Amino acid sequence: MWQPAARKLIQAMAVTPTGQGRPRPAARRHPWTAILPVCLALLTLAACAGVEDRRDYARQLAHGAGLHAQALPGGIFRLQTFYRLQPSSGVTAGTSLRVYIEGDGFAWINRNRISPDPTPRNPVALKLAAADRAAPLLYVARPCQFGGIGSNPRCTQQYWTSHRFAPEVIEATSAVIDQVKKAAGATAIELVGFSGGGAVAVLVAARRTDVTSIRTVAGNLDHVTLHRRKQVSPLSGSLNAADVAAQVSTIPQIHFVGAEDDIIGAYVAESYRRRAAASNCIAIQTVSGASHGDGWEDMWPRLLAAQLPNCN
Repeated sequence: MWQPAARKLIQAMAVTPTGQGRPRPAARRHPWTAILPVCLALLTLAACAGVEDRRDYARQLAHGAGLHAQALPGGIFRLQTFYRLQPSSGVTAGTSLRVYIEGDGFAWINRNRISPDPTPRNPVALKLAAADRAAPLLYVARPCQFGGIGSNPRCTQQYWTSHRFAPEVIEATSAVIDQVKKAAGATAIELVGFSGGGAVAVLVAARRTDVTSIRTVAGNLDHVTLHRRKQVSPLSGSLNAADVAAQVSTIPQIHFVGAEDDIIGAYVAESYRRRAAASNCIAIQTVSGASHGDGWEDMWPRLLAAQLPNCN
């Protein structure tokens, strides 16, 4: 799809005309100086071209799990959702709506280049939702994932970089949850968040009074500590889940950490727990065989069945 555009770009850069209308020998320079702009352009074109494939994969995954697709308004955004309101055969309907919140997605092409579209290449939270037979069940994508950029002028790159946990992001997610909770006739909310979605889950819980449990998978529960340890720029426009740890510390919660996760280590969850007023409601479980984005799907039914902490 992107090859013709890339070829034209390369051809256009091949000759530098002079004022006399004929080519002039180019000045000697390191070969990478000429190649680097082309490589960066190809990376961007390839990222754009893969968005529809990522969308199709998510739709197929959701459809196979009996989840219906709908983009719902929430604050200044429209968020992509996949949901199941009625149970499949052999499953009893619950009174709690279980909500899965996606990670940050394809936010960066590399360490220094922002992705033009944050639609995830590996939608871990959606895979977990697809492995869960509960009903009612809701999956919520993050702002601008799965098509939000074309239909929402507020989808700017800050919402998958510095402002990924901004107040308006939390407000939008909570508003979408309200809509589906009402449609499902649910009375309570169970939150599950992957990576950055774990931070969103905690921050959403701090705004609500109906959350009965929180589970995070490789959750970014203290981005200040994480970024300080990684020596990267702080998220200047984002709330931090650790700042509300005390506020939600009476909600039973389990935070799963991958033993092979080299992106978000256990120290992040430990930092979050230290900020809590009552740590007896907060369990941290290291999971063998799991990295940041791999290994979770197959073991999720077992992890989901793990006993939540008894806060008494």
